Amino acid sequence: MARSKSKTASRAEDDVRSSSASRTVSKKNKGAAGFATVSGFRVLRLGSQVLYIRIHQEKDRVEATTSQTRTLFVVNLPTDTTDRHVRAIFAKAGPIEVVQFWDQRPGSVSEDEEGMDVGGPSQEFQEQAGSLTSVATSSDAGKRKGGKKSSGPPAIVPLPPSDPRHPHRLHRTSVSAHVTFLDASCAQRALSLPDSTAWPDAWADIRNAQNAAALAAMDDSHPHGQKKRPGSAGQAALEAGQSVPPLGLEYFISRHRAQRPTPDAITKHVDSVIAHYTWVKEHPQAKGKGGVPVASYGPDGEMLDEDGFTIVQRGGRFGRTAEGGADASGFKSGPAARGSTVRVASKFMTQQENGASGSGKKKSKELENFYRFQIREKKREQLASLREQFEKDKLKVEKLKKSRRFNPY
Repeated sequence: MARSKSKTASRAEDDVRSSSASRTVSKKNKGAAGFATVSGFRVLRLGSQVLYIRIHQEKDRVEATTSQTRTLFVVNLPTDTTDRHVRAIFAKAGPIEVVQFWDQRPGSVSEDEEGMDVGGPSQEFQEQAGSLTSVATSSDAGKRKGGKKSSGPPAIVPLPPSDPRHPHRLHRTSVSAHVTFLDASCAQRALSLPDSTAWPDAWADIRNAQNAAALAAMDDSHPHGQKKRPGSAGQAALEAGQSVPPLGLEYFISRHRAQRPTPDAITKHVDSVIAHYTWVKEHPQAKGKGGVPVASYGPDGEMLDEDGFTIVQRGGRFGRTAEGGADASGFKSGPAARGSTVRVASKFMTQQENGASGSGKKKSKELENFYRFQIREKKREQLASLREQFEKDKLKVEKLKKSRRFNPY
Protein backbone atom coordinates (compact mmCIF):
# COMPACT_ATOMS: atom_id res chain seq x y z
CA MET A 1 0.00 0.00 0.00
CA ALA A 2 2.83 2.36 0.91
CA ARG A 3 4.59 1.63 -2.38
CA SER A 4 1.41 2.34 -4.39
CA LYS A 5 0.87 5.62 -2.57
CA SER A 6 4.44 6.68 -3.28
CA LYS A 7 4.03 5.84 -6.98
CA THR A 8 0.84 7.92 -7.30
CA ALA A 9 2.52 10.81 -5.51
CA SER A 10 5.50 10.70 -7.88
CA ARG A 11 3.18 10.64 -10.92
CA ALA A 12 1.32 13.68 -9.60
CA GLU A 13 4.59 15.53 -9.14
CA ASP A 14 5.61 14.69 -12.73
CA ASP A 15 2.26 16.00 -14.04
CA VAL A 16 2.70 19.26 -12.15
CA ARG A 17 6.23 19.66 -13.49
CA SER A 18 5.14 19.00 -17.09
CA SER A 19 2.25 21.46 -16.84
CA SER A 20 4.53 24.15 -15.43
CA ALA A 21 7.07 23.49 -18.20
CA SER A 22 4.38 23.81 -20.87
CA ARG A 23 3.29 27.10 -19.35
CA THR A 24 6.84 28.44 -19.51
CA VAL A 25 7.10 27.37 -23.18
CA SER A 26 3.83 29.11 -24.03
CA LYS A 27 5.05 32.22 -22.23
CA LYS A 28 8.23 32.10 -24.28
CA ASN A 29 6.19 31.83 -27.50
CA LYS A 30 4.01 34.73 -26.40
CA GLY A 31 6.96 36.92 -25.40
CA ALA A 32 7.63 39.00 -22.35
CA ALA A 33 4.51 41.17 -22.72
CA GLY A 34 2.21 38.27 -23.58
CA PHE A 35 2.28 38.74 -27.40
CA ALA A 36 2.57 35.82 -29.83
CA THR A 37 6.00 35.46 -31.44
CA VAL A 38 7.40 33.41 -34.32
CA SER A 39 11.19 32.88 -34.48
CA GLY A 40 11.78 36.02 -32.48
CA PHE A 41 9.32 38.13 -34.49
CA ARG A 42 6.20 39.53 -32.87
CA VAL A 43 2.98 38.67 -34.70
CA LEU A 44 0.96 41.80 -35.46
CA ARG A 45 -2.45 41.04 -36.93
CA LEU A 46 -4.13 43.72 -39.03
CA GLY A 47 -7.86 43.23 -39.26
CA SER A 48 -8.88 46.34 -41.19
CA GLN A 49 -8.26 48.02 -44.55
CA VAL A 50 -8.94 51.75 -44.75
CA LEU A 51 -10.44 53.04 -48.01
CA TYR A 52 -10.76 56.70 -48.99
CA ILE A 53 -13.71 57.61 -51.20
CA ARG A 54 -15.08 60.80 -52.73
CA ILE A 55 -16.94 61.97 -55.81
CA HIS A 56 -14.67 62.01 -58.86
CA GLN A 57 -13.55 65.47 -60.00
CA GLU A 58 -11.65 66.37 -63.16
CA LYS A 59 -9.20 69.24 -62.90
CA ASP A 60 -9.63 70.38 -66.50
CA ARG A 61 -13.39 70.85 -66.23
CA VAL A 62 -14.91 73.46 -63.95
CA GLU A 63 -18.49 72.21 -64.17
CA ALA A 64 -19.25 68.63 -63.15
CA THR A 65 -20.59 66.44 -65.95
CA THR A 66 -23.19 63.70 -65.61
CA SER A 67 -20.59 60.94 -65.49
CA GLN A 68 -18.64 62.78 -62.77
CA THR A 69 -21.61 63.08 -60.44
CA ARG A 70 -22.19 59.32 -60.52
CA THR A 71 -18.52 58.27 -60.42
CA LEU A 72 -16.81 57.47 -57.12
CA PHE A 73 -13.04 57.77 -56.68
CA VAL A 74 -11.73 55.02 -54.36
CA VAL A 75 -8.15 55.04 -53.03
CA ASN A 76 -5.99 52.52 -51.09
CA LEU A 77 -7.49 49.28 -52.38
CA PRO A 78 -5.66 46.00 -51.59
CA THR A 79 -3.51 44.38 -54.26
CA ASP A 80 -5.85 41.40 -54.73
CA THR A 81 -8.99 43.52 -55.21
CA THR A 82 -11.20 42.47 -58.10
CA ASP A 83 -14.31 43.82 -59.75
CA ARG A 84 -16.37 41.45 -57.61
CA HIS A 85 -14.94 42.89 -54.37
CA VAL A 86 -15.80 46.47 -55.32
CA ARG A 87 -19.33 45.54 -56.37
CA ALA A 88 -19.86 43.65 -53.11
CA ILE A 89 -18.60 46.57 -51.00
CA PHE A 90 -20.95 49.10 -52.62
CA ALA A 91 -23.84 46.69 -53.26
CA LYS A 92 -26.07 48.51 -50.75
CA ALA A 93 -25.51 51.85 -52.49
CA GLY A 94 -26.96 50.74 -55.83
CA PRO A 95 -26.16 49.06 -59.14
CA ILE A 96 -22.68 49.71 -60.56
CA GLU A 97 -22.14 50.28 -64.27
CA VAL A 98 -18.37 49.80 -64.52
CA VAL A 99 -15.30 49.51 -62.28
CA GLN A 100 -12.02 50.74 -63.77
CA PHE A 101 -8.78 50.28 -61.84
CA TRP A 102 -6.03 52.84 -62.34
CA ASP A 103 -3.36 50.31 -63.35
CA GLN A 104 -5.74 48.52 -65.74
CA ARG A 105 -6.80 51.55 -67.75
CA PRO A 106 -6.29 51.40 -71.54
CA GLY A 107 -2.64 51.71 -72.52
CA SER A 108 -1.18 50.85 -69.12
CA VAL A 109 1.32 48.00 -68.65
CA SER A 110 1.87 46.15 -65.41
CA GLU A 111 5.31 45.70 -63.83
CA ASP A 112 5.32 41.97 -64.60
CA GLU A 113 4.42 42.47 -68.27
CA GLU A 114 6.82 45.39 -68.82
CA GLY A 115 9.74 44.31 -70.97
CA MET A 116 8.53 40.78 -71.60
CA ASP A 117 6.34 38.93 -74.09
CA VAL A 118 3.19 37.76 -72.34
CA GLY A 119 2.23 35.38 -75.14
CA GLY A 120 0.71 35.62 -78.57
CA PRO A 121 1.89 37.43 -81.69
CA SER A 122 3.26 40.94 -81.51
CA GLN A 123 1.03 43.97 -81.99
CA GLU A 124 2.77 44.94 -85.24
CA PHE A 125 2.22 41.45 -86.66
CA GLN A 126 -1.44 41.48 -85.59
CA GLU A 127 -2.03 44.89 -87.22
CA GLN A 128 -0.33 43.80 -90.43
CA ALA A 129 -2.19 40.48 -90.47
CA GLY A 130 -5.49 42.25 -89.77
CA SER A 131 -5.00 44.70 -92.64
CA LEU A 132 -4.03 41.90 -95.02
CA THR A 133 -7.05 39.87 -93.95
CA SER A 134 -9.46 42.76 -94.43
CA VAL A 135 -8.02 43.68 -97.84
CA ALA A 136 -8.12 40.07 -99.01
CA THR A 137 -11.71 39.71 -97.83
CA SER A 138 -12.79 42.92 -99.56
CA SER A 139 -11.07 41.98 -102.81
CA ASP A 140 -12.84 38.62 -102.86
CA ALA A 141 -16.20 40.17 -102.01
CA GLY A 142 -17.06 40.79 -105.65
CA LYS A 143 -16.36 37.16 -106.55
CA ARG A 144 -18.91 35.70 -104.16
CA LYS A 145 -21.97 34.26 -105.80
CA GLY A 146 -25.07 32.79 -104.22
CA GLY A 147 -24.03 33.90 -100.73
CA LYS A 148 -21.02 31.57 -100.60
CA LYS A 149 -18.29 32.66 -98.22
CA SER A 150 -14.75 32.76 -99.50
CA SER A 151 -12.09 31.01 -97.47
CA GLY A 152 -10.06 33.47 -95.40
CA PRO A 153 -6.71 33.12 -93.66
CA PRO A 154 -6.45 30.54 -90.85
CA ALA A 155 -6.85 31.91 -87.36
CA ILE A 156 -3.82 32.29 -85.09
CA VAL A 157 -4.00 30.12 -81.97
CA PRO A 158 -2.70 32.30 -79.09
CA LEU A 159 -0.48 31.05 -76.32
CA PRO A 160 -2.08 30.62 -72.88
CA PRO A 161 -1.83 33.73 -70.66
CA SER A 162 1.25 33.89 -68.47
CA ASP A 163 -0.69 35.36 -65.52
CA PRO A 164 -2.72 32.68 -63.67
CA ARG A 165 -5.03 35.39 -62.30
CA HIS A 166 -5.94 36.64 -65.78
CA PRO A 167 -8.04 38.76 -66.15
CA HIS A 168 -8.05 39.51 -62.38
CA ARG A 169 -4.35 40.28 -62.07
CA LEU A 170 -2.70 41.63 -58.93
CA HIS A 171 -2.51 45.41 -58.59
CA ARG A 172 0.18 47.70 -57.34
CA THR A 173 0.21 48.79 -53.71
CA SER A 174 -2.61 51.20 -52.71
CA VAL A 175 -4.25 51.13 -56.12
CA SER A 176 -7.15 53.47 -56.90
CA ALA A 177 -10.28 52.90 -58.97
CA HIS A 178 -13.19 54.75 -60.54
CA VAL A 179 -16.56 53.23 -59.65
CA THR A 180 -19.32 54.48 -61.95
CA PHE A 181 -22.90 53.93 -60.75
CA LEU A 182 -26.01 53.93 -62.88
CA ASP A 183 -27.39 56.97 -61.07
CA ALA A 184 -25.92 59.94 -59.20
CA SER A 185 -28.02 59.16 -56.12
CA CYS A 186 -26.22 55.80 -55.81
CA ALA A 187 -22.89 57.60 -55.49
CA GLN A 188 -24.31 59.81 -52.74
CA ARG A 189 -25.61 56.73 -50.90
CA ALA A 190 -22.14 55.18 -51.16
CA LEU A 191 -20.73 58.17 -49.27
CA SER A 192 -23.29 57.54 -46.51
CA LEU A 193 -22.27 53.90 -45.90
CA PRO A 194 -21.12 52.94 -42.37
CA ASP A 195 -17.53 53.76 -41.48
CA SER A 196 -16.65 50.13 -40.72
CA THR A 197 -17.69 47.06 -42.68
CA ALA A 198 -16.29 43.57 -43.20
CA TRP A 199 -14.16 42.77 -46.25
CA PRO A 200 -16.40 40.70 -48.55
CA ASP A 201 -15.64 37.18 -49.72
CA ALA A 202 -16.38 37.88 -53.38
CA TRP A 203 -15.55 34.36 -54.59
CA ALA A 204 -17.54 32.41 -52.02
CA ASP A 205 -20.24 31.32 -54.51
CA ILE A 206 -17.72 29.95 -57.03
CA ARG A 207 -15.71 28.29 -54.25
CA ASN A 208 -18.86 26.59 -52.95
CA ALA A 209 -19.74 25.50 -56.49
CA GLN A 210 -16.25 24.00 -56.90
CA ASN A 211 -16.59 22.08 -53.63
CA ALA A 212 -20.04 20.82 -54.63
CA ALA A 213 -18.71 19.71 -58.03
CA ALA A 214 -15.81 17.89 -56.36
CA LEU A 215 -18.18 16.09 -53.96
CA ALA A 216 -20.48 15.16 -56.84
CA ALA A 217 -17.53 13.74 -58.77
CA MET A 218 -16.53 11.61 -55.77
CA ASP A 219 -20.09 10.37 -55.20
CA ASP A 220 -20.63 7.05 -57.02
CA SER A 221 -24.42 7.32 -56.85
CA HIS A 222 -24.40 10.57 -58.82
CA PRO A 223 -25.12 9.99 -62.55
CA HIS A 224 -22.09 11.31 -64.48
CA GLY A 225 -23.67 11.21 -67.93
CA GLN A 226 -26.50 13.66 -67.18
CA LYS A 227 -25.98 17.41 -67.12
CA LYS A 228 -28.07 19.45 -64.72
CA ARG A 229 -28.94 23.07 -65.11
CA PRO A 230 -26.96 25.36 -62.77
CA GLY A 231 -28.89 25.96 -59.59
CA SER A 232 -27.01 29.09 -58.52
CA ALA A 233 -25.03 31.98 -59.91
CA GLY A 234 -21.81 30.37 -58.70
CA GLN A 235 -22.51 27.17 -60.63
CA ALA A 236 -23.33 29.17 -63.77
CA ALA A 237 -20.09 31.16 -63.44
CA LEU A 238 -18.14 27.95 -62.88
CA GLU A 239 -19.61 26.38 -66.01
CA ALA A 240 -18.80 29.58 -67.94
CA GLY A 241 -15.11 29.07 -67.18
CA GLN A 242 -14.61 31.39 -64.21
CA SER A 243 -12.48 30.27 -61.28
CA VAL A 244 -11.17 31.68 -58.01
CA PRO A 245 -7.96 33.69 -58.66
CA PRO A 246 -5.07 32.01 -56.82
CA LEU A 247 -3.16 33.68 -54.02
CA GLY A 248 -0.05 32.94 -51.99
CA LEU A 249 1.93 29.81 -52.76
CA GLU A 250 -0.78 28.59 -55.14
CA TYR A 251 -0.37 31.77 -57.20
CA PHE A 252 3.40 31.41 -57.56
CA ILE A 253 3.12 27.72 -58.51
CA SER A 254 0.44 28.49 -61.11
CA ARG A 255 2.49 31.39 -62.46
CA HIS A 256 5.58 29.18 -62.78
CA ARG A 257 3.57 26.65 -64.77
CA ALA A 258 1.82 29.28 -66.93
CA GLN A 259 5.10 30.90 -67.96
CA ARG A 260 6.29 27.52 -69.24
CA PRO A 261 3.58 26.35 -71.67
CA THR A 262 3.46 22.78 -72.85
CA PRO A 263 5.16 21.79 -76.12
CA ASP A 264 1.74 20.96 -77.57
CA ALA A 265 0.49 24.54 -76.98
CA ILE A 266 3.68 26.03 -78.44
CA THR A 267 3.47 23.76 -81.50
CA LYS A 268 -0.15 24.75 -82.17
CA HIS A 269 0.69 28.45 -81.86
CA VAL A 270 3.74 28.27 -84.15
CA ASP A 271 1.92 26.16 -86.76
CA SER A 272 -1.01 28.60 -86.83
CA VAL A 273 1.31 31.61 -87.27
CA ILE A 274 3.20 29.91 -90.11
CA ALA A 275 -0.05 28.84 -91.79
CA HIS A 276 -1.43 32.38 -91.56
CA TYR A 277 1.78 33.87 -92.99
CA THR A 278 1.85 31.32 -95.82
CA TRP A 279 -1.78 32.05 -96.73
CA VAL A 280 -1.12 35.80 -96.83
CA LYS A 281 1.90 35.30 -99.11
CA GLU A 282 -0.03 32.99 -101.44
CA HIS A 283 -3.04 35.35 -101.71
CA PRO A 284 -1.71 38.83 -102.54
CA GLN A 285 -4.10 41.59 -103.44
CA ALA A 286 -5.02 41.46 -107.15
CA LYS A 287 -3.66 44.37 -109.18
CA GLY A 288 -5.95 46.57 -111.20
CA LYS A 289 -5.83 47.70 -114.79
CA GLY A 290 -2.30 49.02 -115.27
CA GLY A 291 -1.72 48.91 -111.52
CA VAL A 292 1.04 47.69 -109.22
CA PRO A 293 0.47 44.60 -107.04
CA VAL A 294 0.62 45.04 -103.28
CA ALA A 295 3.49 43.03 -101.80
CA SER A 296 3.28 44.11 -98.15
CA TYR A 297 2.10 46.85 -95.82
CA GLY A 298 4.05 49.42 -93.83
CA PRO A 299 3.81 50.15 -90.10
CA ASP A 300 1.10 52.78 -90.68
CA GLY A 301 -0.95 50.59 -93.03
CA GLU A 302 0.34 52.06 -96.30
CA MET A 303 0.56 49.73 -99.30
CA LEU A 304 4.07 48.81 -100.48
CA ASP A 305 5.27 47.21 -103.71
CA GLU A 306 7.95 44.54 -104.10
CA ASP A 307 10.76 47.13 -103.90
CA GLY A 308 9.38 48.69 -100.71
CA PHE A 309 8.05 51.89 -102.32
CA THR A 310 4.73 53.34 -101.18
CA ILE A 311 1.95 52.99 -103.76
CA VAL A 312 0.19 56.33 -104.37
CA GLN A 313 -3.61 56.12 -104.29
CA ARG A 314 -6.09 58.26 -106.14
CA GLY A 315 -8.20 60.34 -103.78
CA GLY A 316 -11.42 61.05 -105.66
CA ARG A 317 -13.77 63.97 -105.06
CA PHE A 318 -14.46 63.28 -101.37
CA GLY A 319 -11.35 61.29 -100.46
CA ARG A 320 -10.62 57.60 -100.75
CA THR A 321 -14.18 56.51 -99.99
CA ALA A 322 -15.68 58.39 -102.96
CA GLU A 323 -15.64 55.45 -105.33
CA GLY A 324 -16.07 51.83 -104.36
CA GLY A 325 -16.26 52.39 -100.60
CA ALA A 326 -13.67 51.41 -98.02
CA ASP A 327 -13.00 48.27 -96.08
CA ALA A 328 -12.07 47.83 -92.43
CA SER A 329 -8.41 48.68 -93.04
CA GLY A 330 -9.23 52.09 -94.55
CA PHE A 331 -8.46 51.15 -98.20
CA LYS A 332 -11.00 51.14 -101.02
CA SER A 333 -12.31 47.81 -102.17
CA GLY A 334 -14.01 48.81 -105.42
CA PRO A 335 -12.66 49.38 -108.92
CA ALA A 336 -11.17 52.71 -107.83
CA ALA A 337 -8.88 50.87 -105.42
CA ARG A 338 -7.70 48.50 -108.11
CA GLY A 339 -6.87 51.47 -110.37
CA SER A 340 -5.06 53.48 -107.69
CA THR A 341 -1.44 53.15 -108.74
CA VAL A 342 1.75 55.05 -109.23
CA ARG A 343 0.57 56.20 -112.67
CA VAL A 344 -1.31 58.99 -110.87
CA ALA A 345 2.04 60.65 -110.19
CA SER A 346 3.03 60.51 -113.86
CA LYS A 347 -0.36 61.96 -114.85
CA PHE A 348 0.19 64.85 -112.45
CA MET A 349 3.64 65.50 -113.92
CA THR A 350 2.16 65.51 -117.42
CA GLN A 351 -0.39 68.12 -116.37
CA GLN A 352 2.38 70.32 -114.96
CA GLU A 353 4.39 70.06 -118.16
CA ASN A 354 1.36 70.97 -120.25
CA GLY A 355 0.71 73.96 -118.03
CA ALA A 356 4.33 75.14 -118.30
CA SER A 357 4.30 74.86 -122.12
CA GLY A 358 1.68 77.59 -122.46
CA SER A 359 -1.67 75.80 -122.18
CA GLY A 360 -4.68 77.65 -120.91
CA LYS A 361 -4.76 75.83 -117.57
CA LYS A 362 -4.37 77.92 -114.44
CA LYS A 363 -1.18 77.53 -112.46
CA SER A 364 -1.31 77.09 -108.74
CA LYS A 365 -0.08 80.29 -107.07
CA GLU A 366 1.78 80.23 -103.78
CA LEU A 367 0.57 82.60 -101.07
CA GLU A 368 2.99 85.48 -100.60
CA ASN A 369 3.68 87.19 -97.28
CA PHE A 370 1.42 84.72 -95.53
CA TYR A 371 3.95 83.43 -93.00
CA ARG A 372 6.35 85.46 -90.89
CA PHE A 373 9.42 83.77 -92.29
CA GLN A 374 8.29 84.83 -95.80
CA ILE A 375 8.10 88.47 -94.68
CA ARG A 376 11.52 88.27 -93.01
CA GLU A 377 13.10 86.73 -96.10
CA LYS A 378 11.54 89.36 -98.34
CA LYS A 379 12.87 92.20 -96.16
CA ARG A 380 16.30 90.58 -96.06
CA GLU A 381 16.33 90.35 -99.86
CA GLN A 382 15.28 94.01 -100.19
CA LEU A 383 18.07 95.14 -97.85
CA ALA A 384 20.60 93.06 -99.77
CA SER A 385 19.48 94.54 -103.08
CA LEU A 386 19.64 98.10 -101.65
CA ARG A 387 23.14 97.48 -100.29
CA GLU A 388 24.24 96.10 -103.64
CA GLN A 389 22.78 99.06 -105.49
CA PHE A 390 24.48 101.47 -103.06
CA GLU A 391 27.87 99.86 -103.71
CA LYS A 392 27.31 100.14 -107.45
CA ASP A 393 26.43 103.83 -107.11
CA LYS A 394 29.60 104.45 -105.08
CA LEU A 395 31.74 102.86 -107.77
CA LYS A 396 29.99 104.92 -110.42
CA VAL A 397 30.64 108.15 -108.49
CA GLU A 398 34.32 107.26 -108.07
CA LYS A 399 34.68 106.68 -111.78
CA LEU A 400 33.08 110.02 -112.55
CA LYS A 401 35.45 111.78 -110.14
CA LYS A 402 38.47 110.19 -111.74
CA SER A 403 37.34 111.24 -115.19
CA ARG A 404 36.83 114.87 -113.94
CA ARG A 405 33.38 114.91 -115.30
CA PHE A 406 31.74 115.02 -111.91
CA ASN A 407 29.59 118.17 -111.52
CA PRO A 408 27.55 118.05 -108.34
CA TYR A 409 25.82 121.42 -109.08
